[in-house]
Amino acid sequence: MSDDYAALITTVIVAVLLIGTVQAYTLFKAWGDGFLELTADWRTSADNVIQARRAGVEVPAEDLAKIHEGRESNRVKRQKFAALVGAFAWLSICAILVLVEIKVLKWSATHNPKEDPQLAKAAFLACAVSIVILVGEGLGRVVGRLAIGVKRQREWARQYTDDDLRHYDEALRVYRQRQEAEPTDSVT
Repeated sequence: MSDDYAALITTVIVAVLLIGTVQAYTLFKAWGDGFLELTADWRTSADNVIQARRAGVEVPAEDLAKIHEGRESNRVKRQKFAALVGAFAWLSICAILVLVEIKVLKWSATHNPKEDPQLAKAAFLACAVSIVILVGEGLGRVVGRLAIGVKRQREWARQYTDDDLRHYDEALRVYRQRQEAEPTDSVT
């Protein structure tokens, strides 16, 4: 390892640490906010059920439905769990980067340090893996959102017959023709 390499790798580690810390915070916040929202809705509905039972009146069906949905909603639980796993993954990556950063700084602070190829390799691997994960996470989010959008679009289209969709397309075509036929106001 050279002084120049130590300076370069230290800068890269700090940049990835900054991004990783923000990612971990954002994911922990998403998990926490979602968890608190679910529990707040559940508590409100549970309070309504208990109050209705105490008063001897019929329990509101919407409150029972909310409680049941909250307990049975695997989709929500998976989303919140994924955020928690992602947060811990970034927390682990940041911990590794901090350890490597400390070792590099210790090496730099040593008077006439010995060459340490193992430290240079470890710093390189830590940075390379972190950057690959950073880029991979971003691409994964984009692909995931696109896949969800395509799935929702297909689910929407399945509720209609081919004739319904042709009528829809025809209505849009007529609208576009009318828009193109109308004169536009231009400032001269």
